[in-house]
Amino acid sequence: MMTVAKDVNVDVVVTDVASDITPIMPPPSESSASSAAAATAAASHDNNSIISDADDAHHRRGLAIALDEAERGLAQGGIPIGSALLTGAGDCLGSGHNMRVQRSSPTLHAEIAALEDAGRLSATVYRDCTLVSVFL
Repeated sequence: MMTVAKDVNVDVVVTDVASDITPIMPPPSESSASSAAAATAAASHDNNSIISDADDAHHRRGLAIALDEAERGLAQGGIPIGSALLTGAGDCLGSGHNMRVQRSSPTLHAEIAALEDAGRLSATVYRDCTLVSVFL
């Protein structure tokens, strides 16, 4: 767990999609024994991690931006989900929050709002990006 802002704890799951994908967190309905197995899987995943300190700082910044967006959505009476689209250098290209309730839209999820906020970009830009989402 890492504390991002305002004493909110966030579990960070980073997966190298080029390698095999292993779930790190069990669903809430699973037992604590399953949680221990997930922790072991997470530890073994960390041994193969390609995440640098700079990447960690970028993810923390993305989480902070997404958290602000989630809080904005909650303040508007919506579902508290926020998202941020970051470049490989850690710059935020776009951010947004879930607007399904506020606008009665079945498609205005936080991730879509962040992509729309970023505007139209070439595929080469997206290849180096990370989309970070937070649900309060």
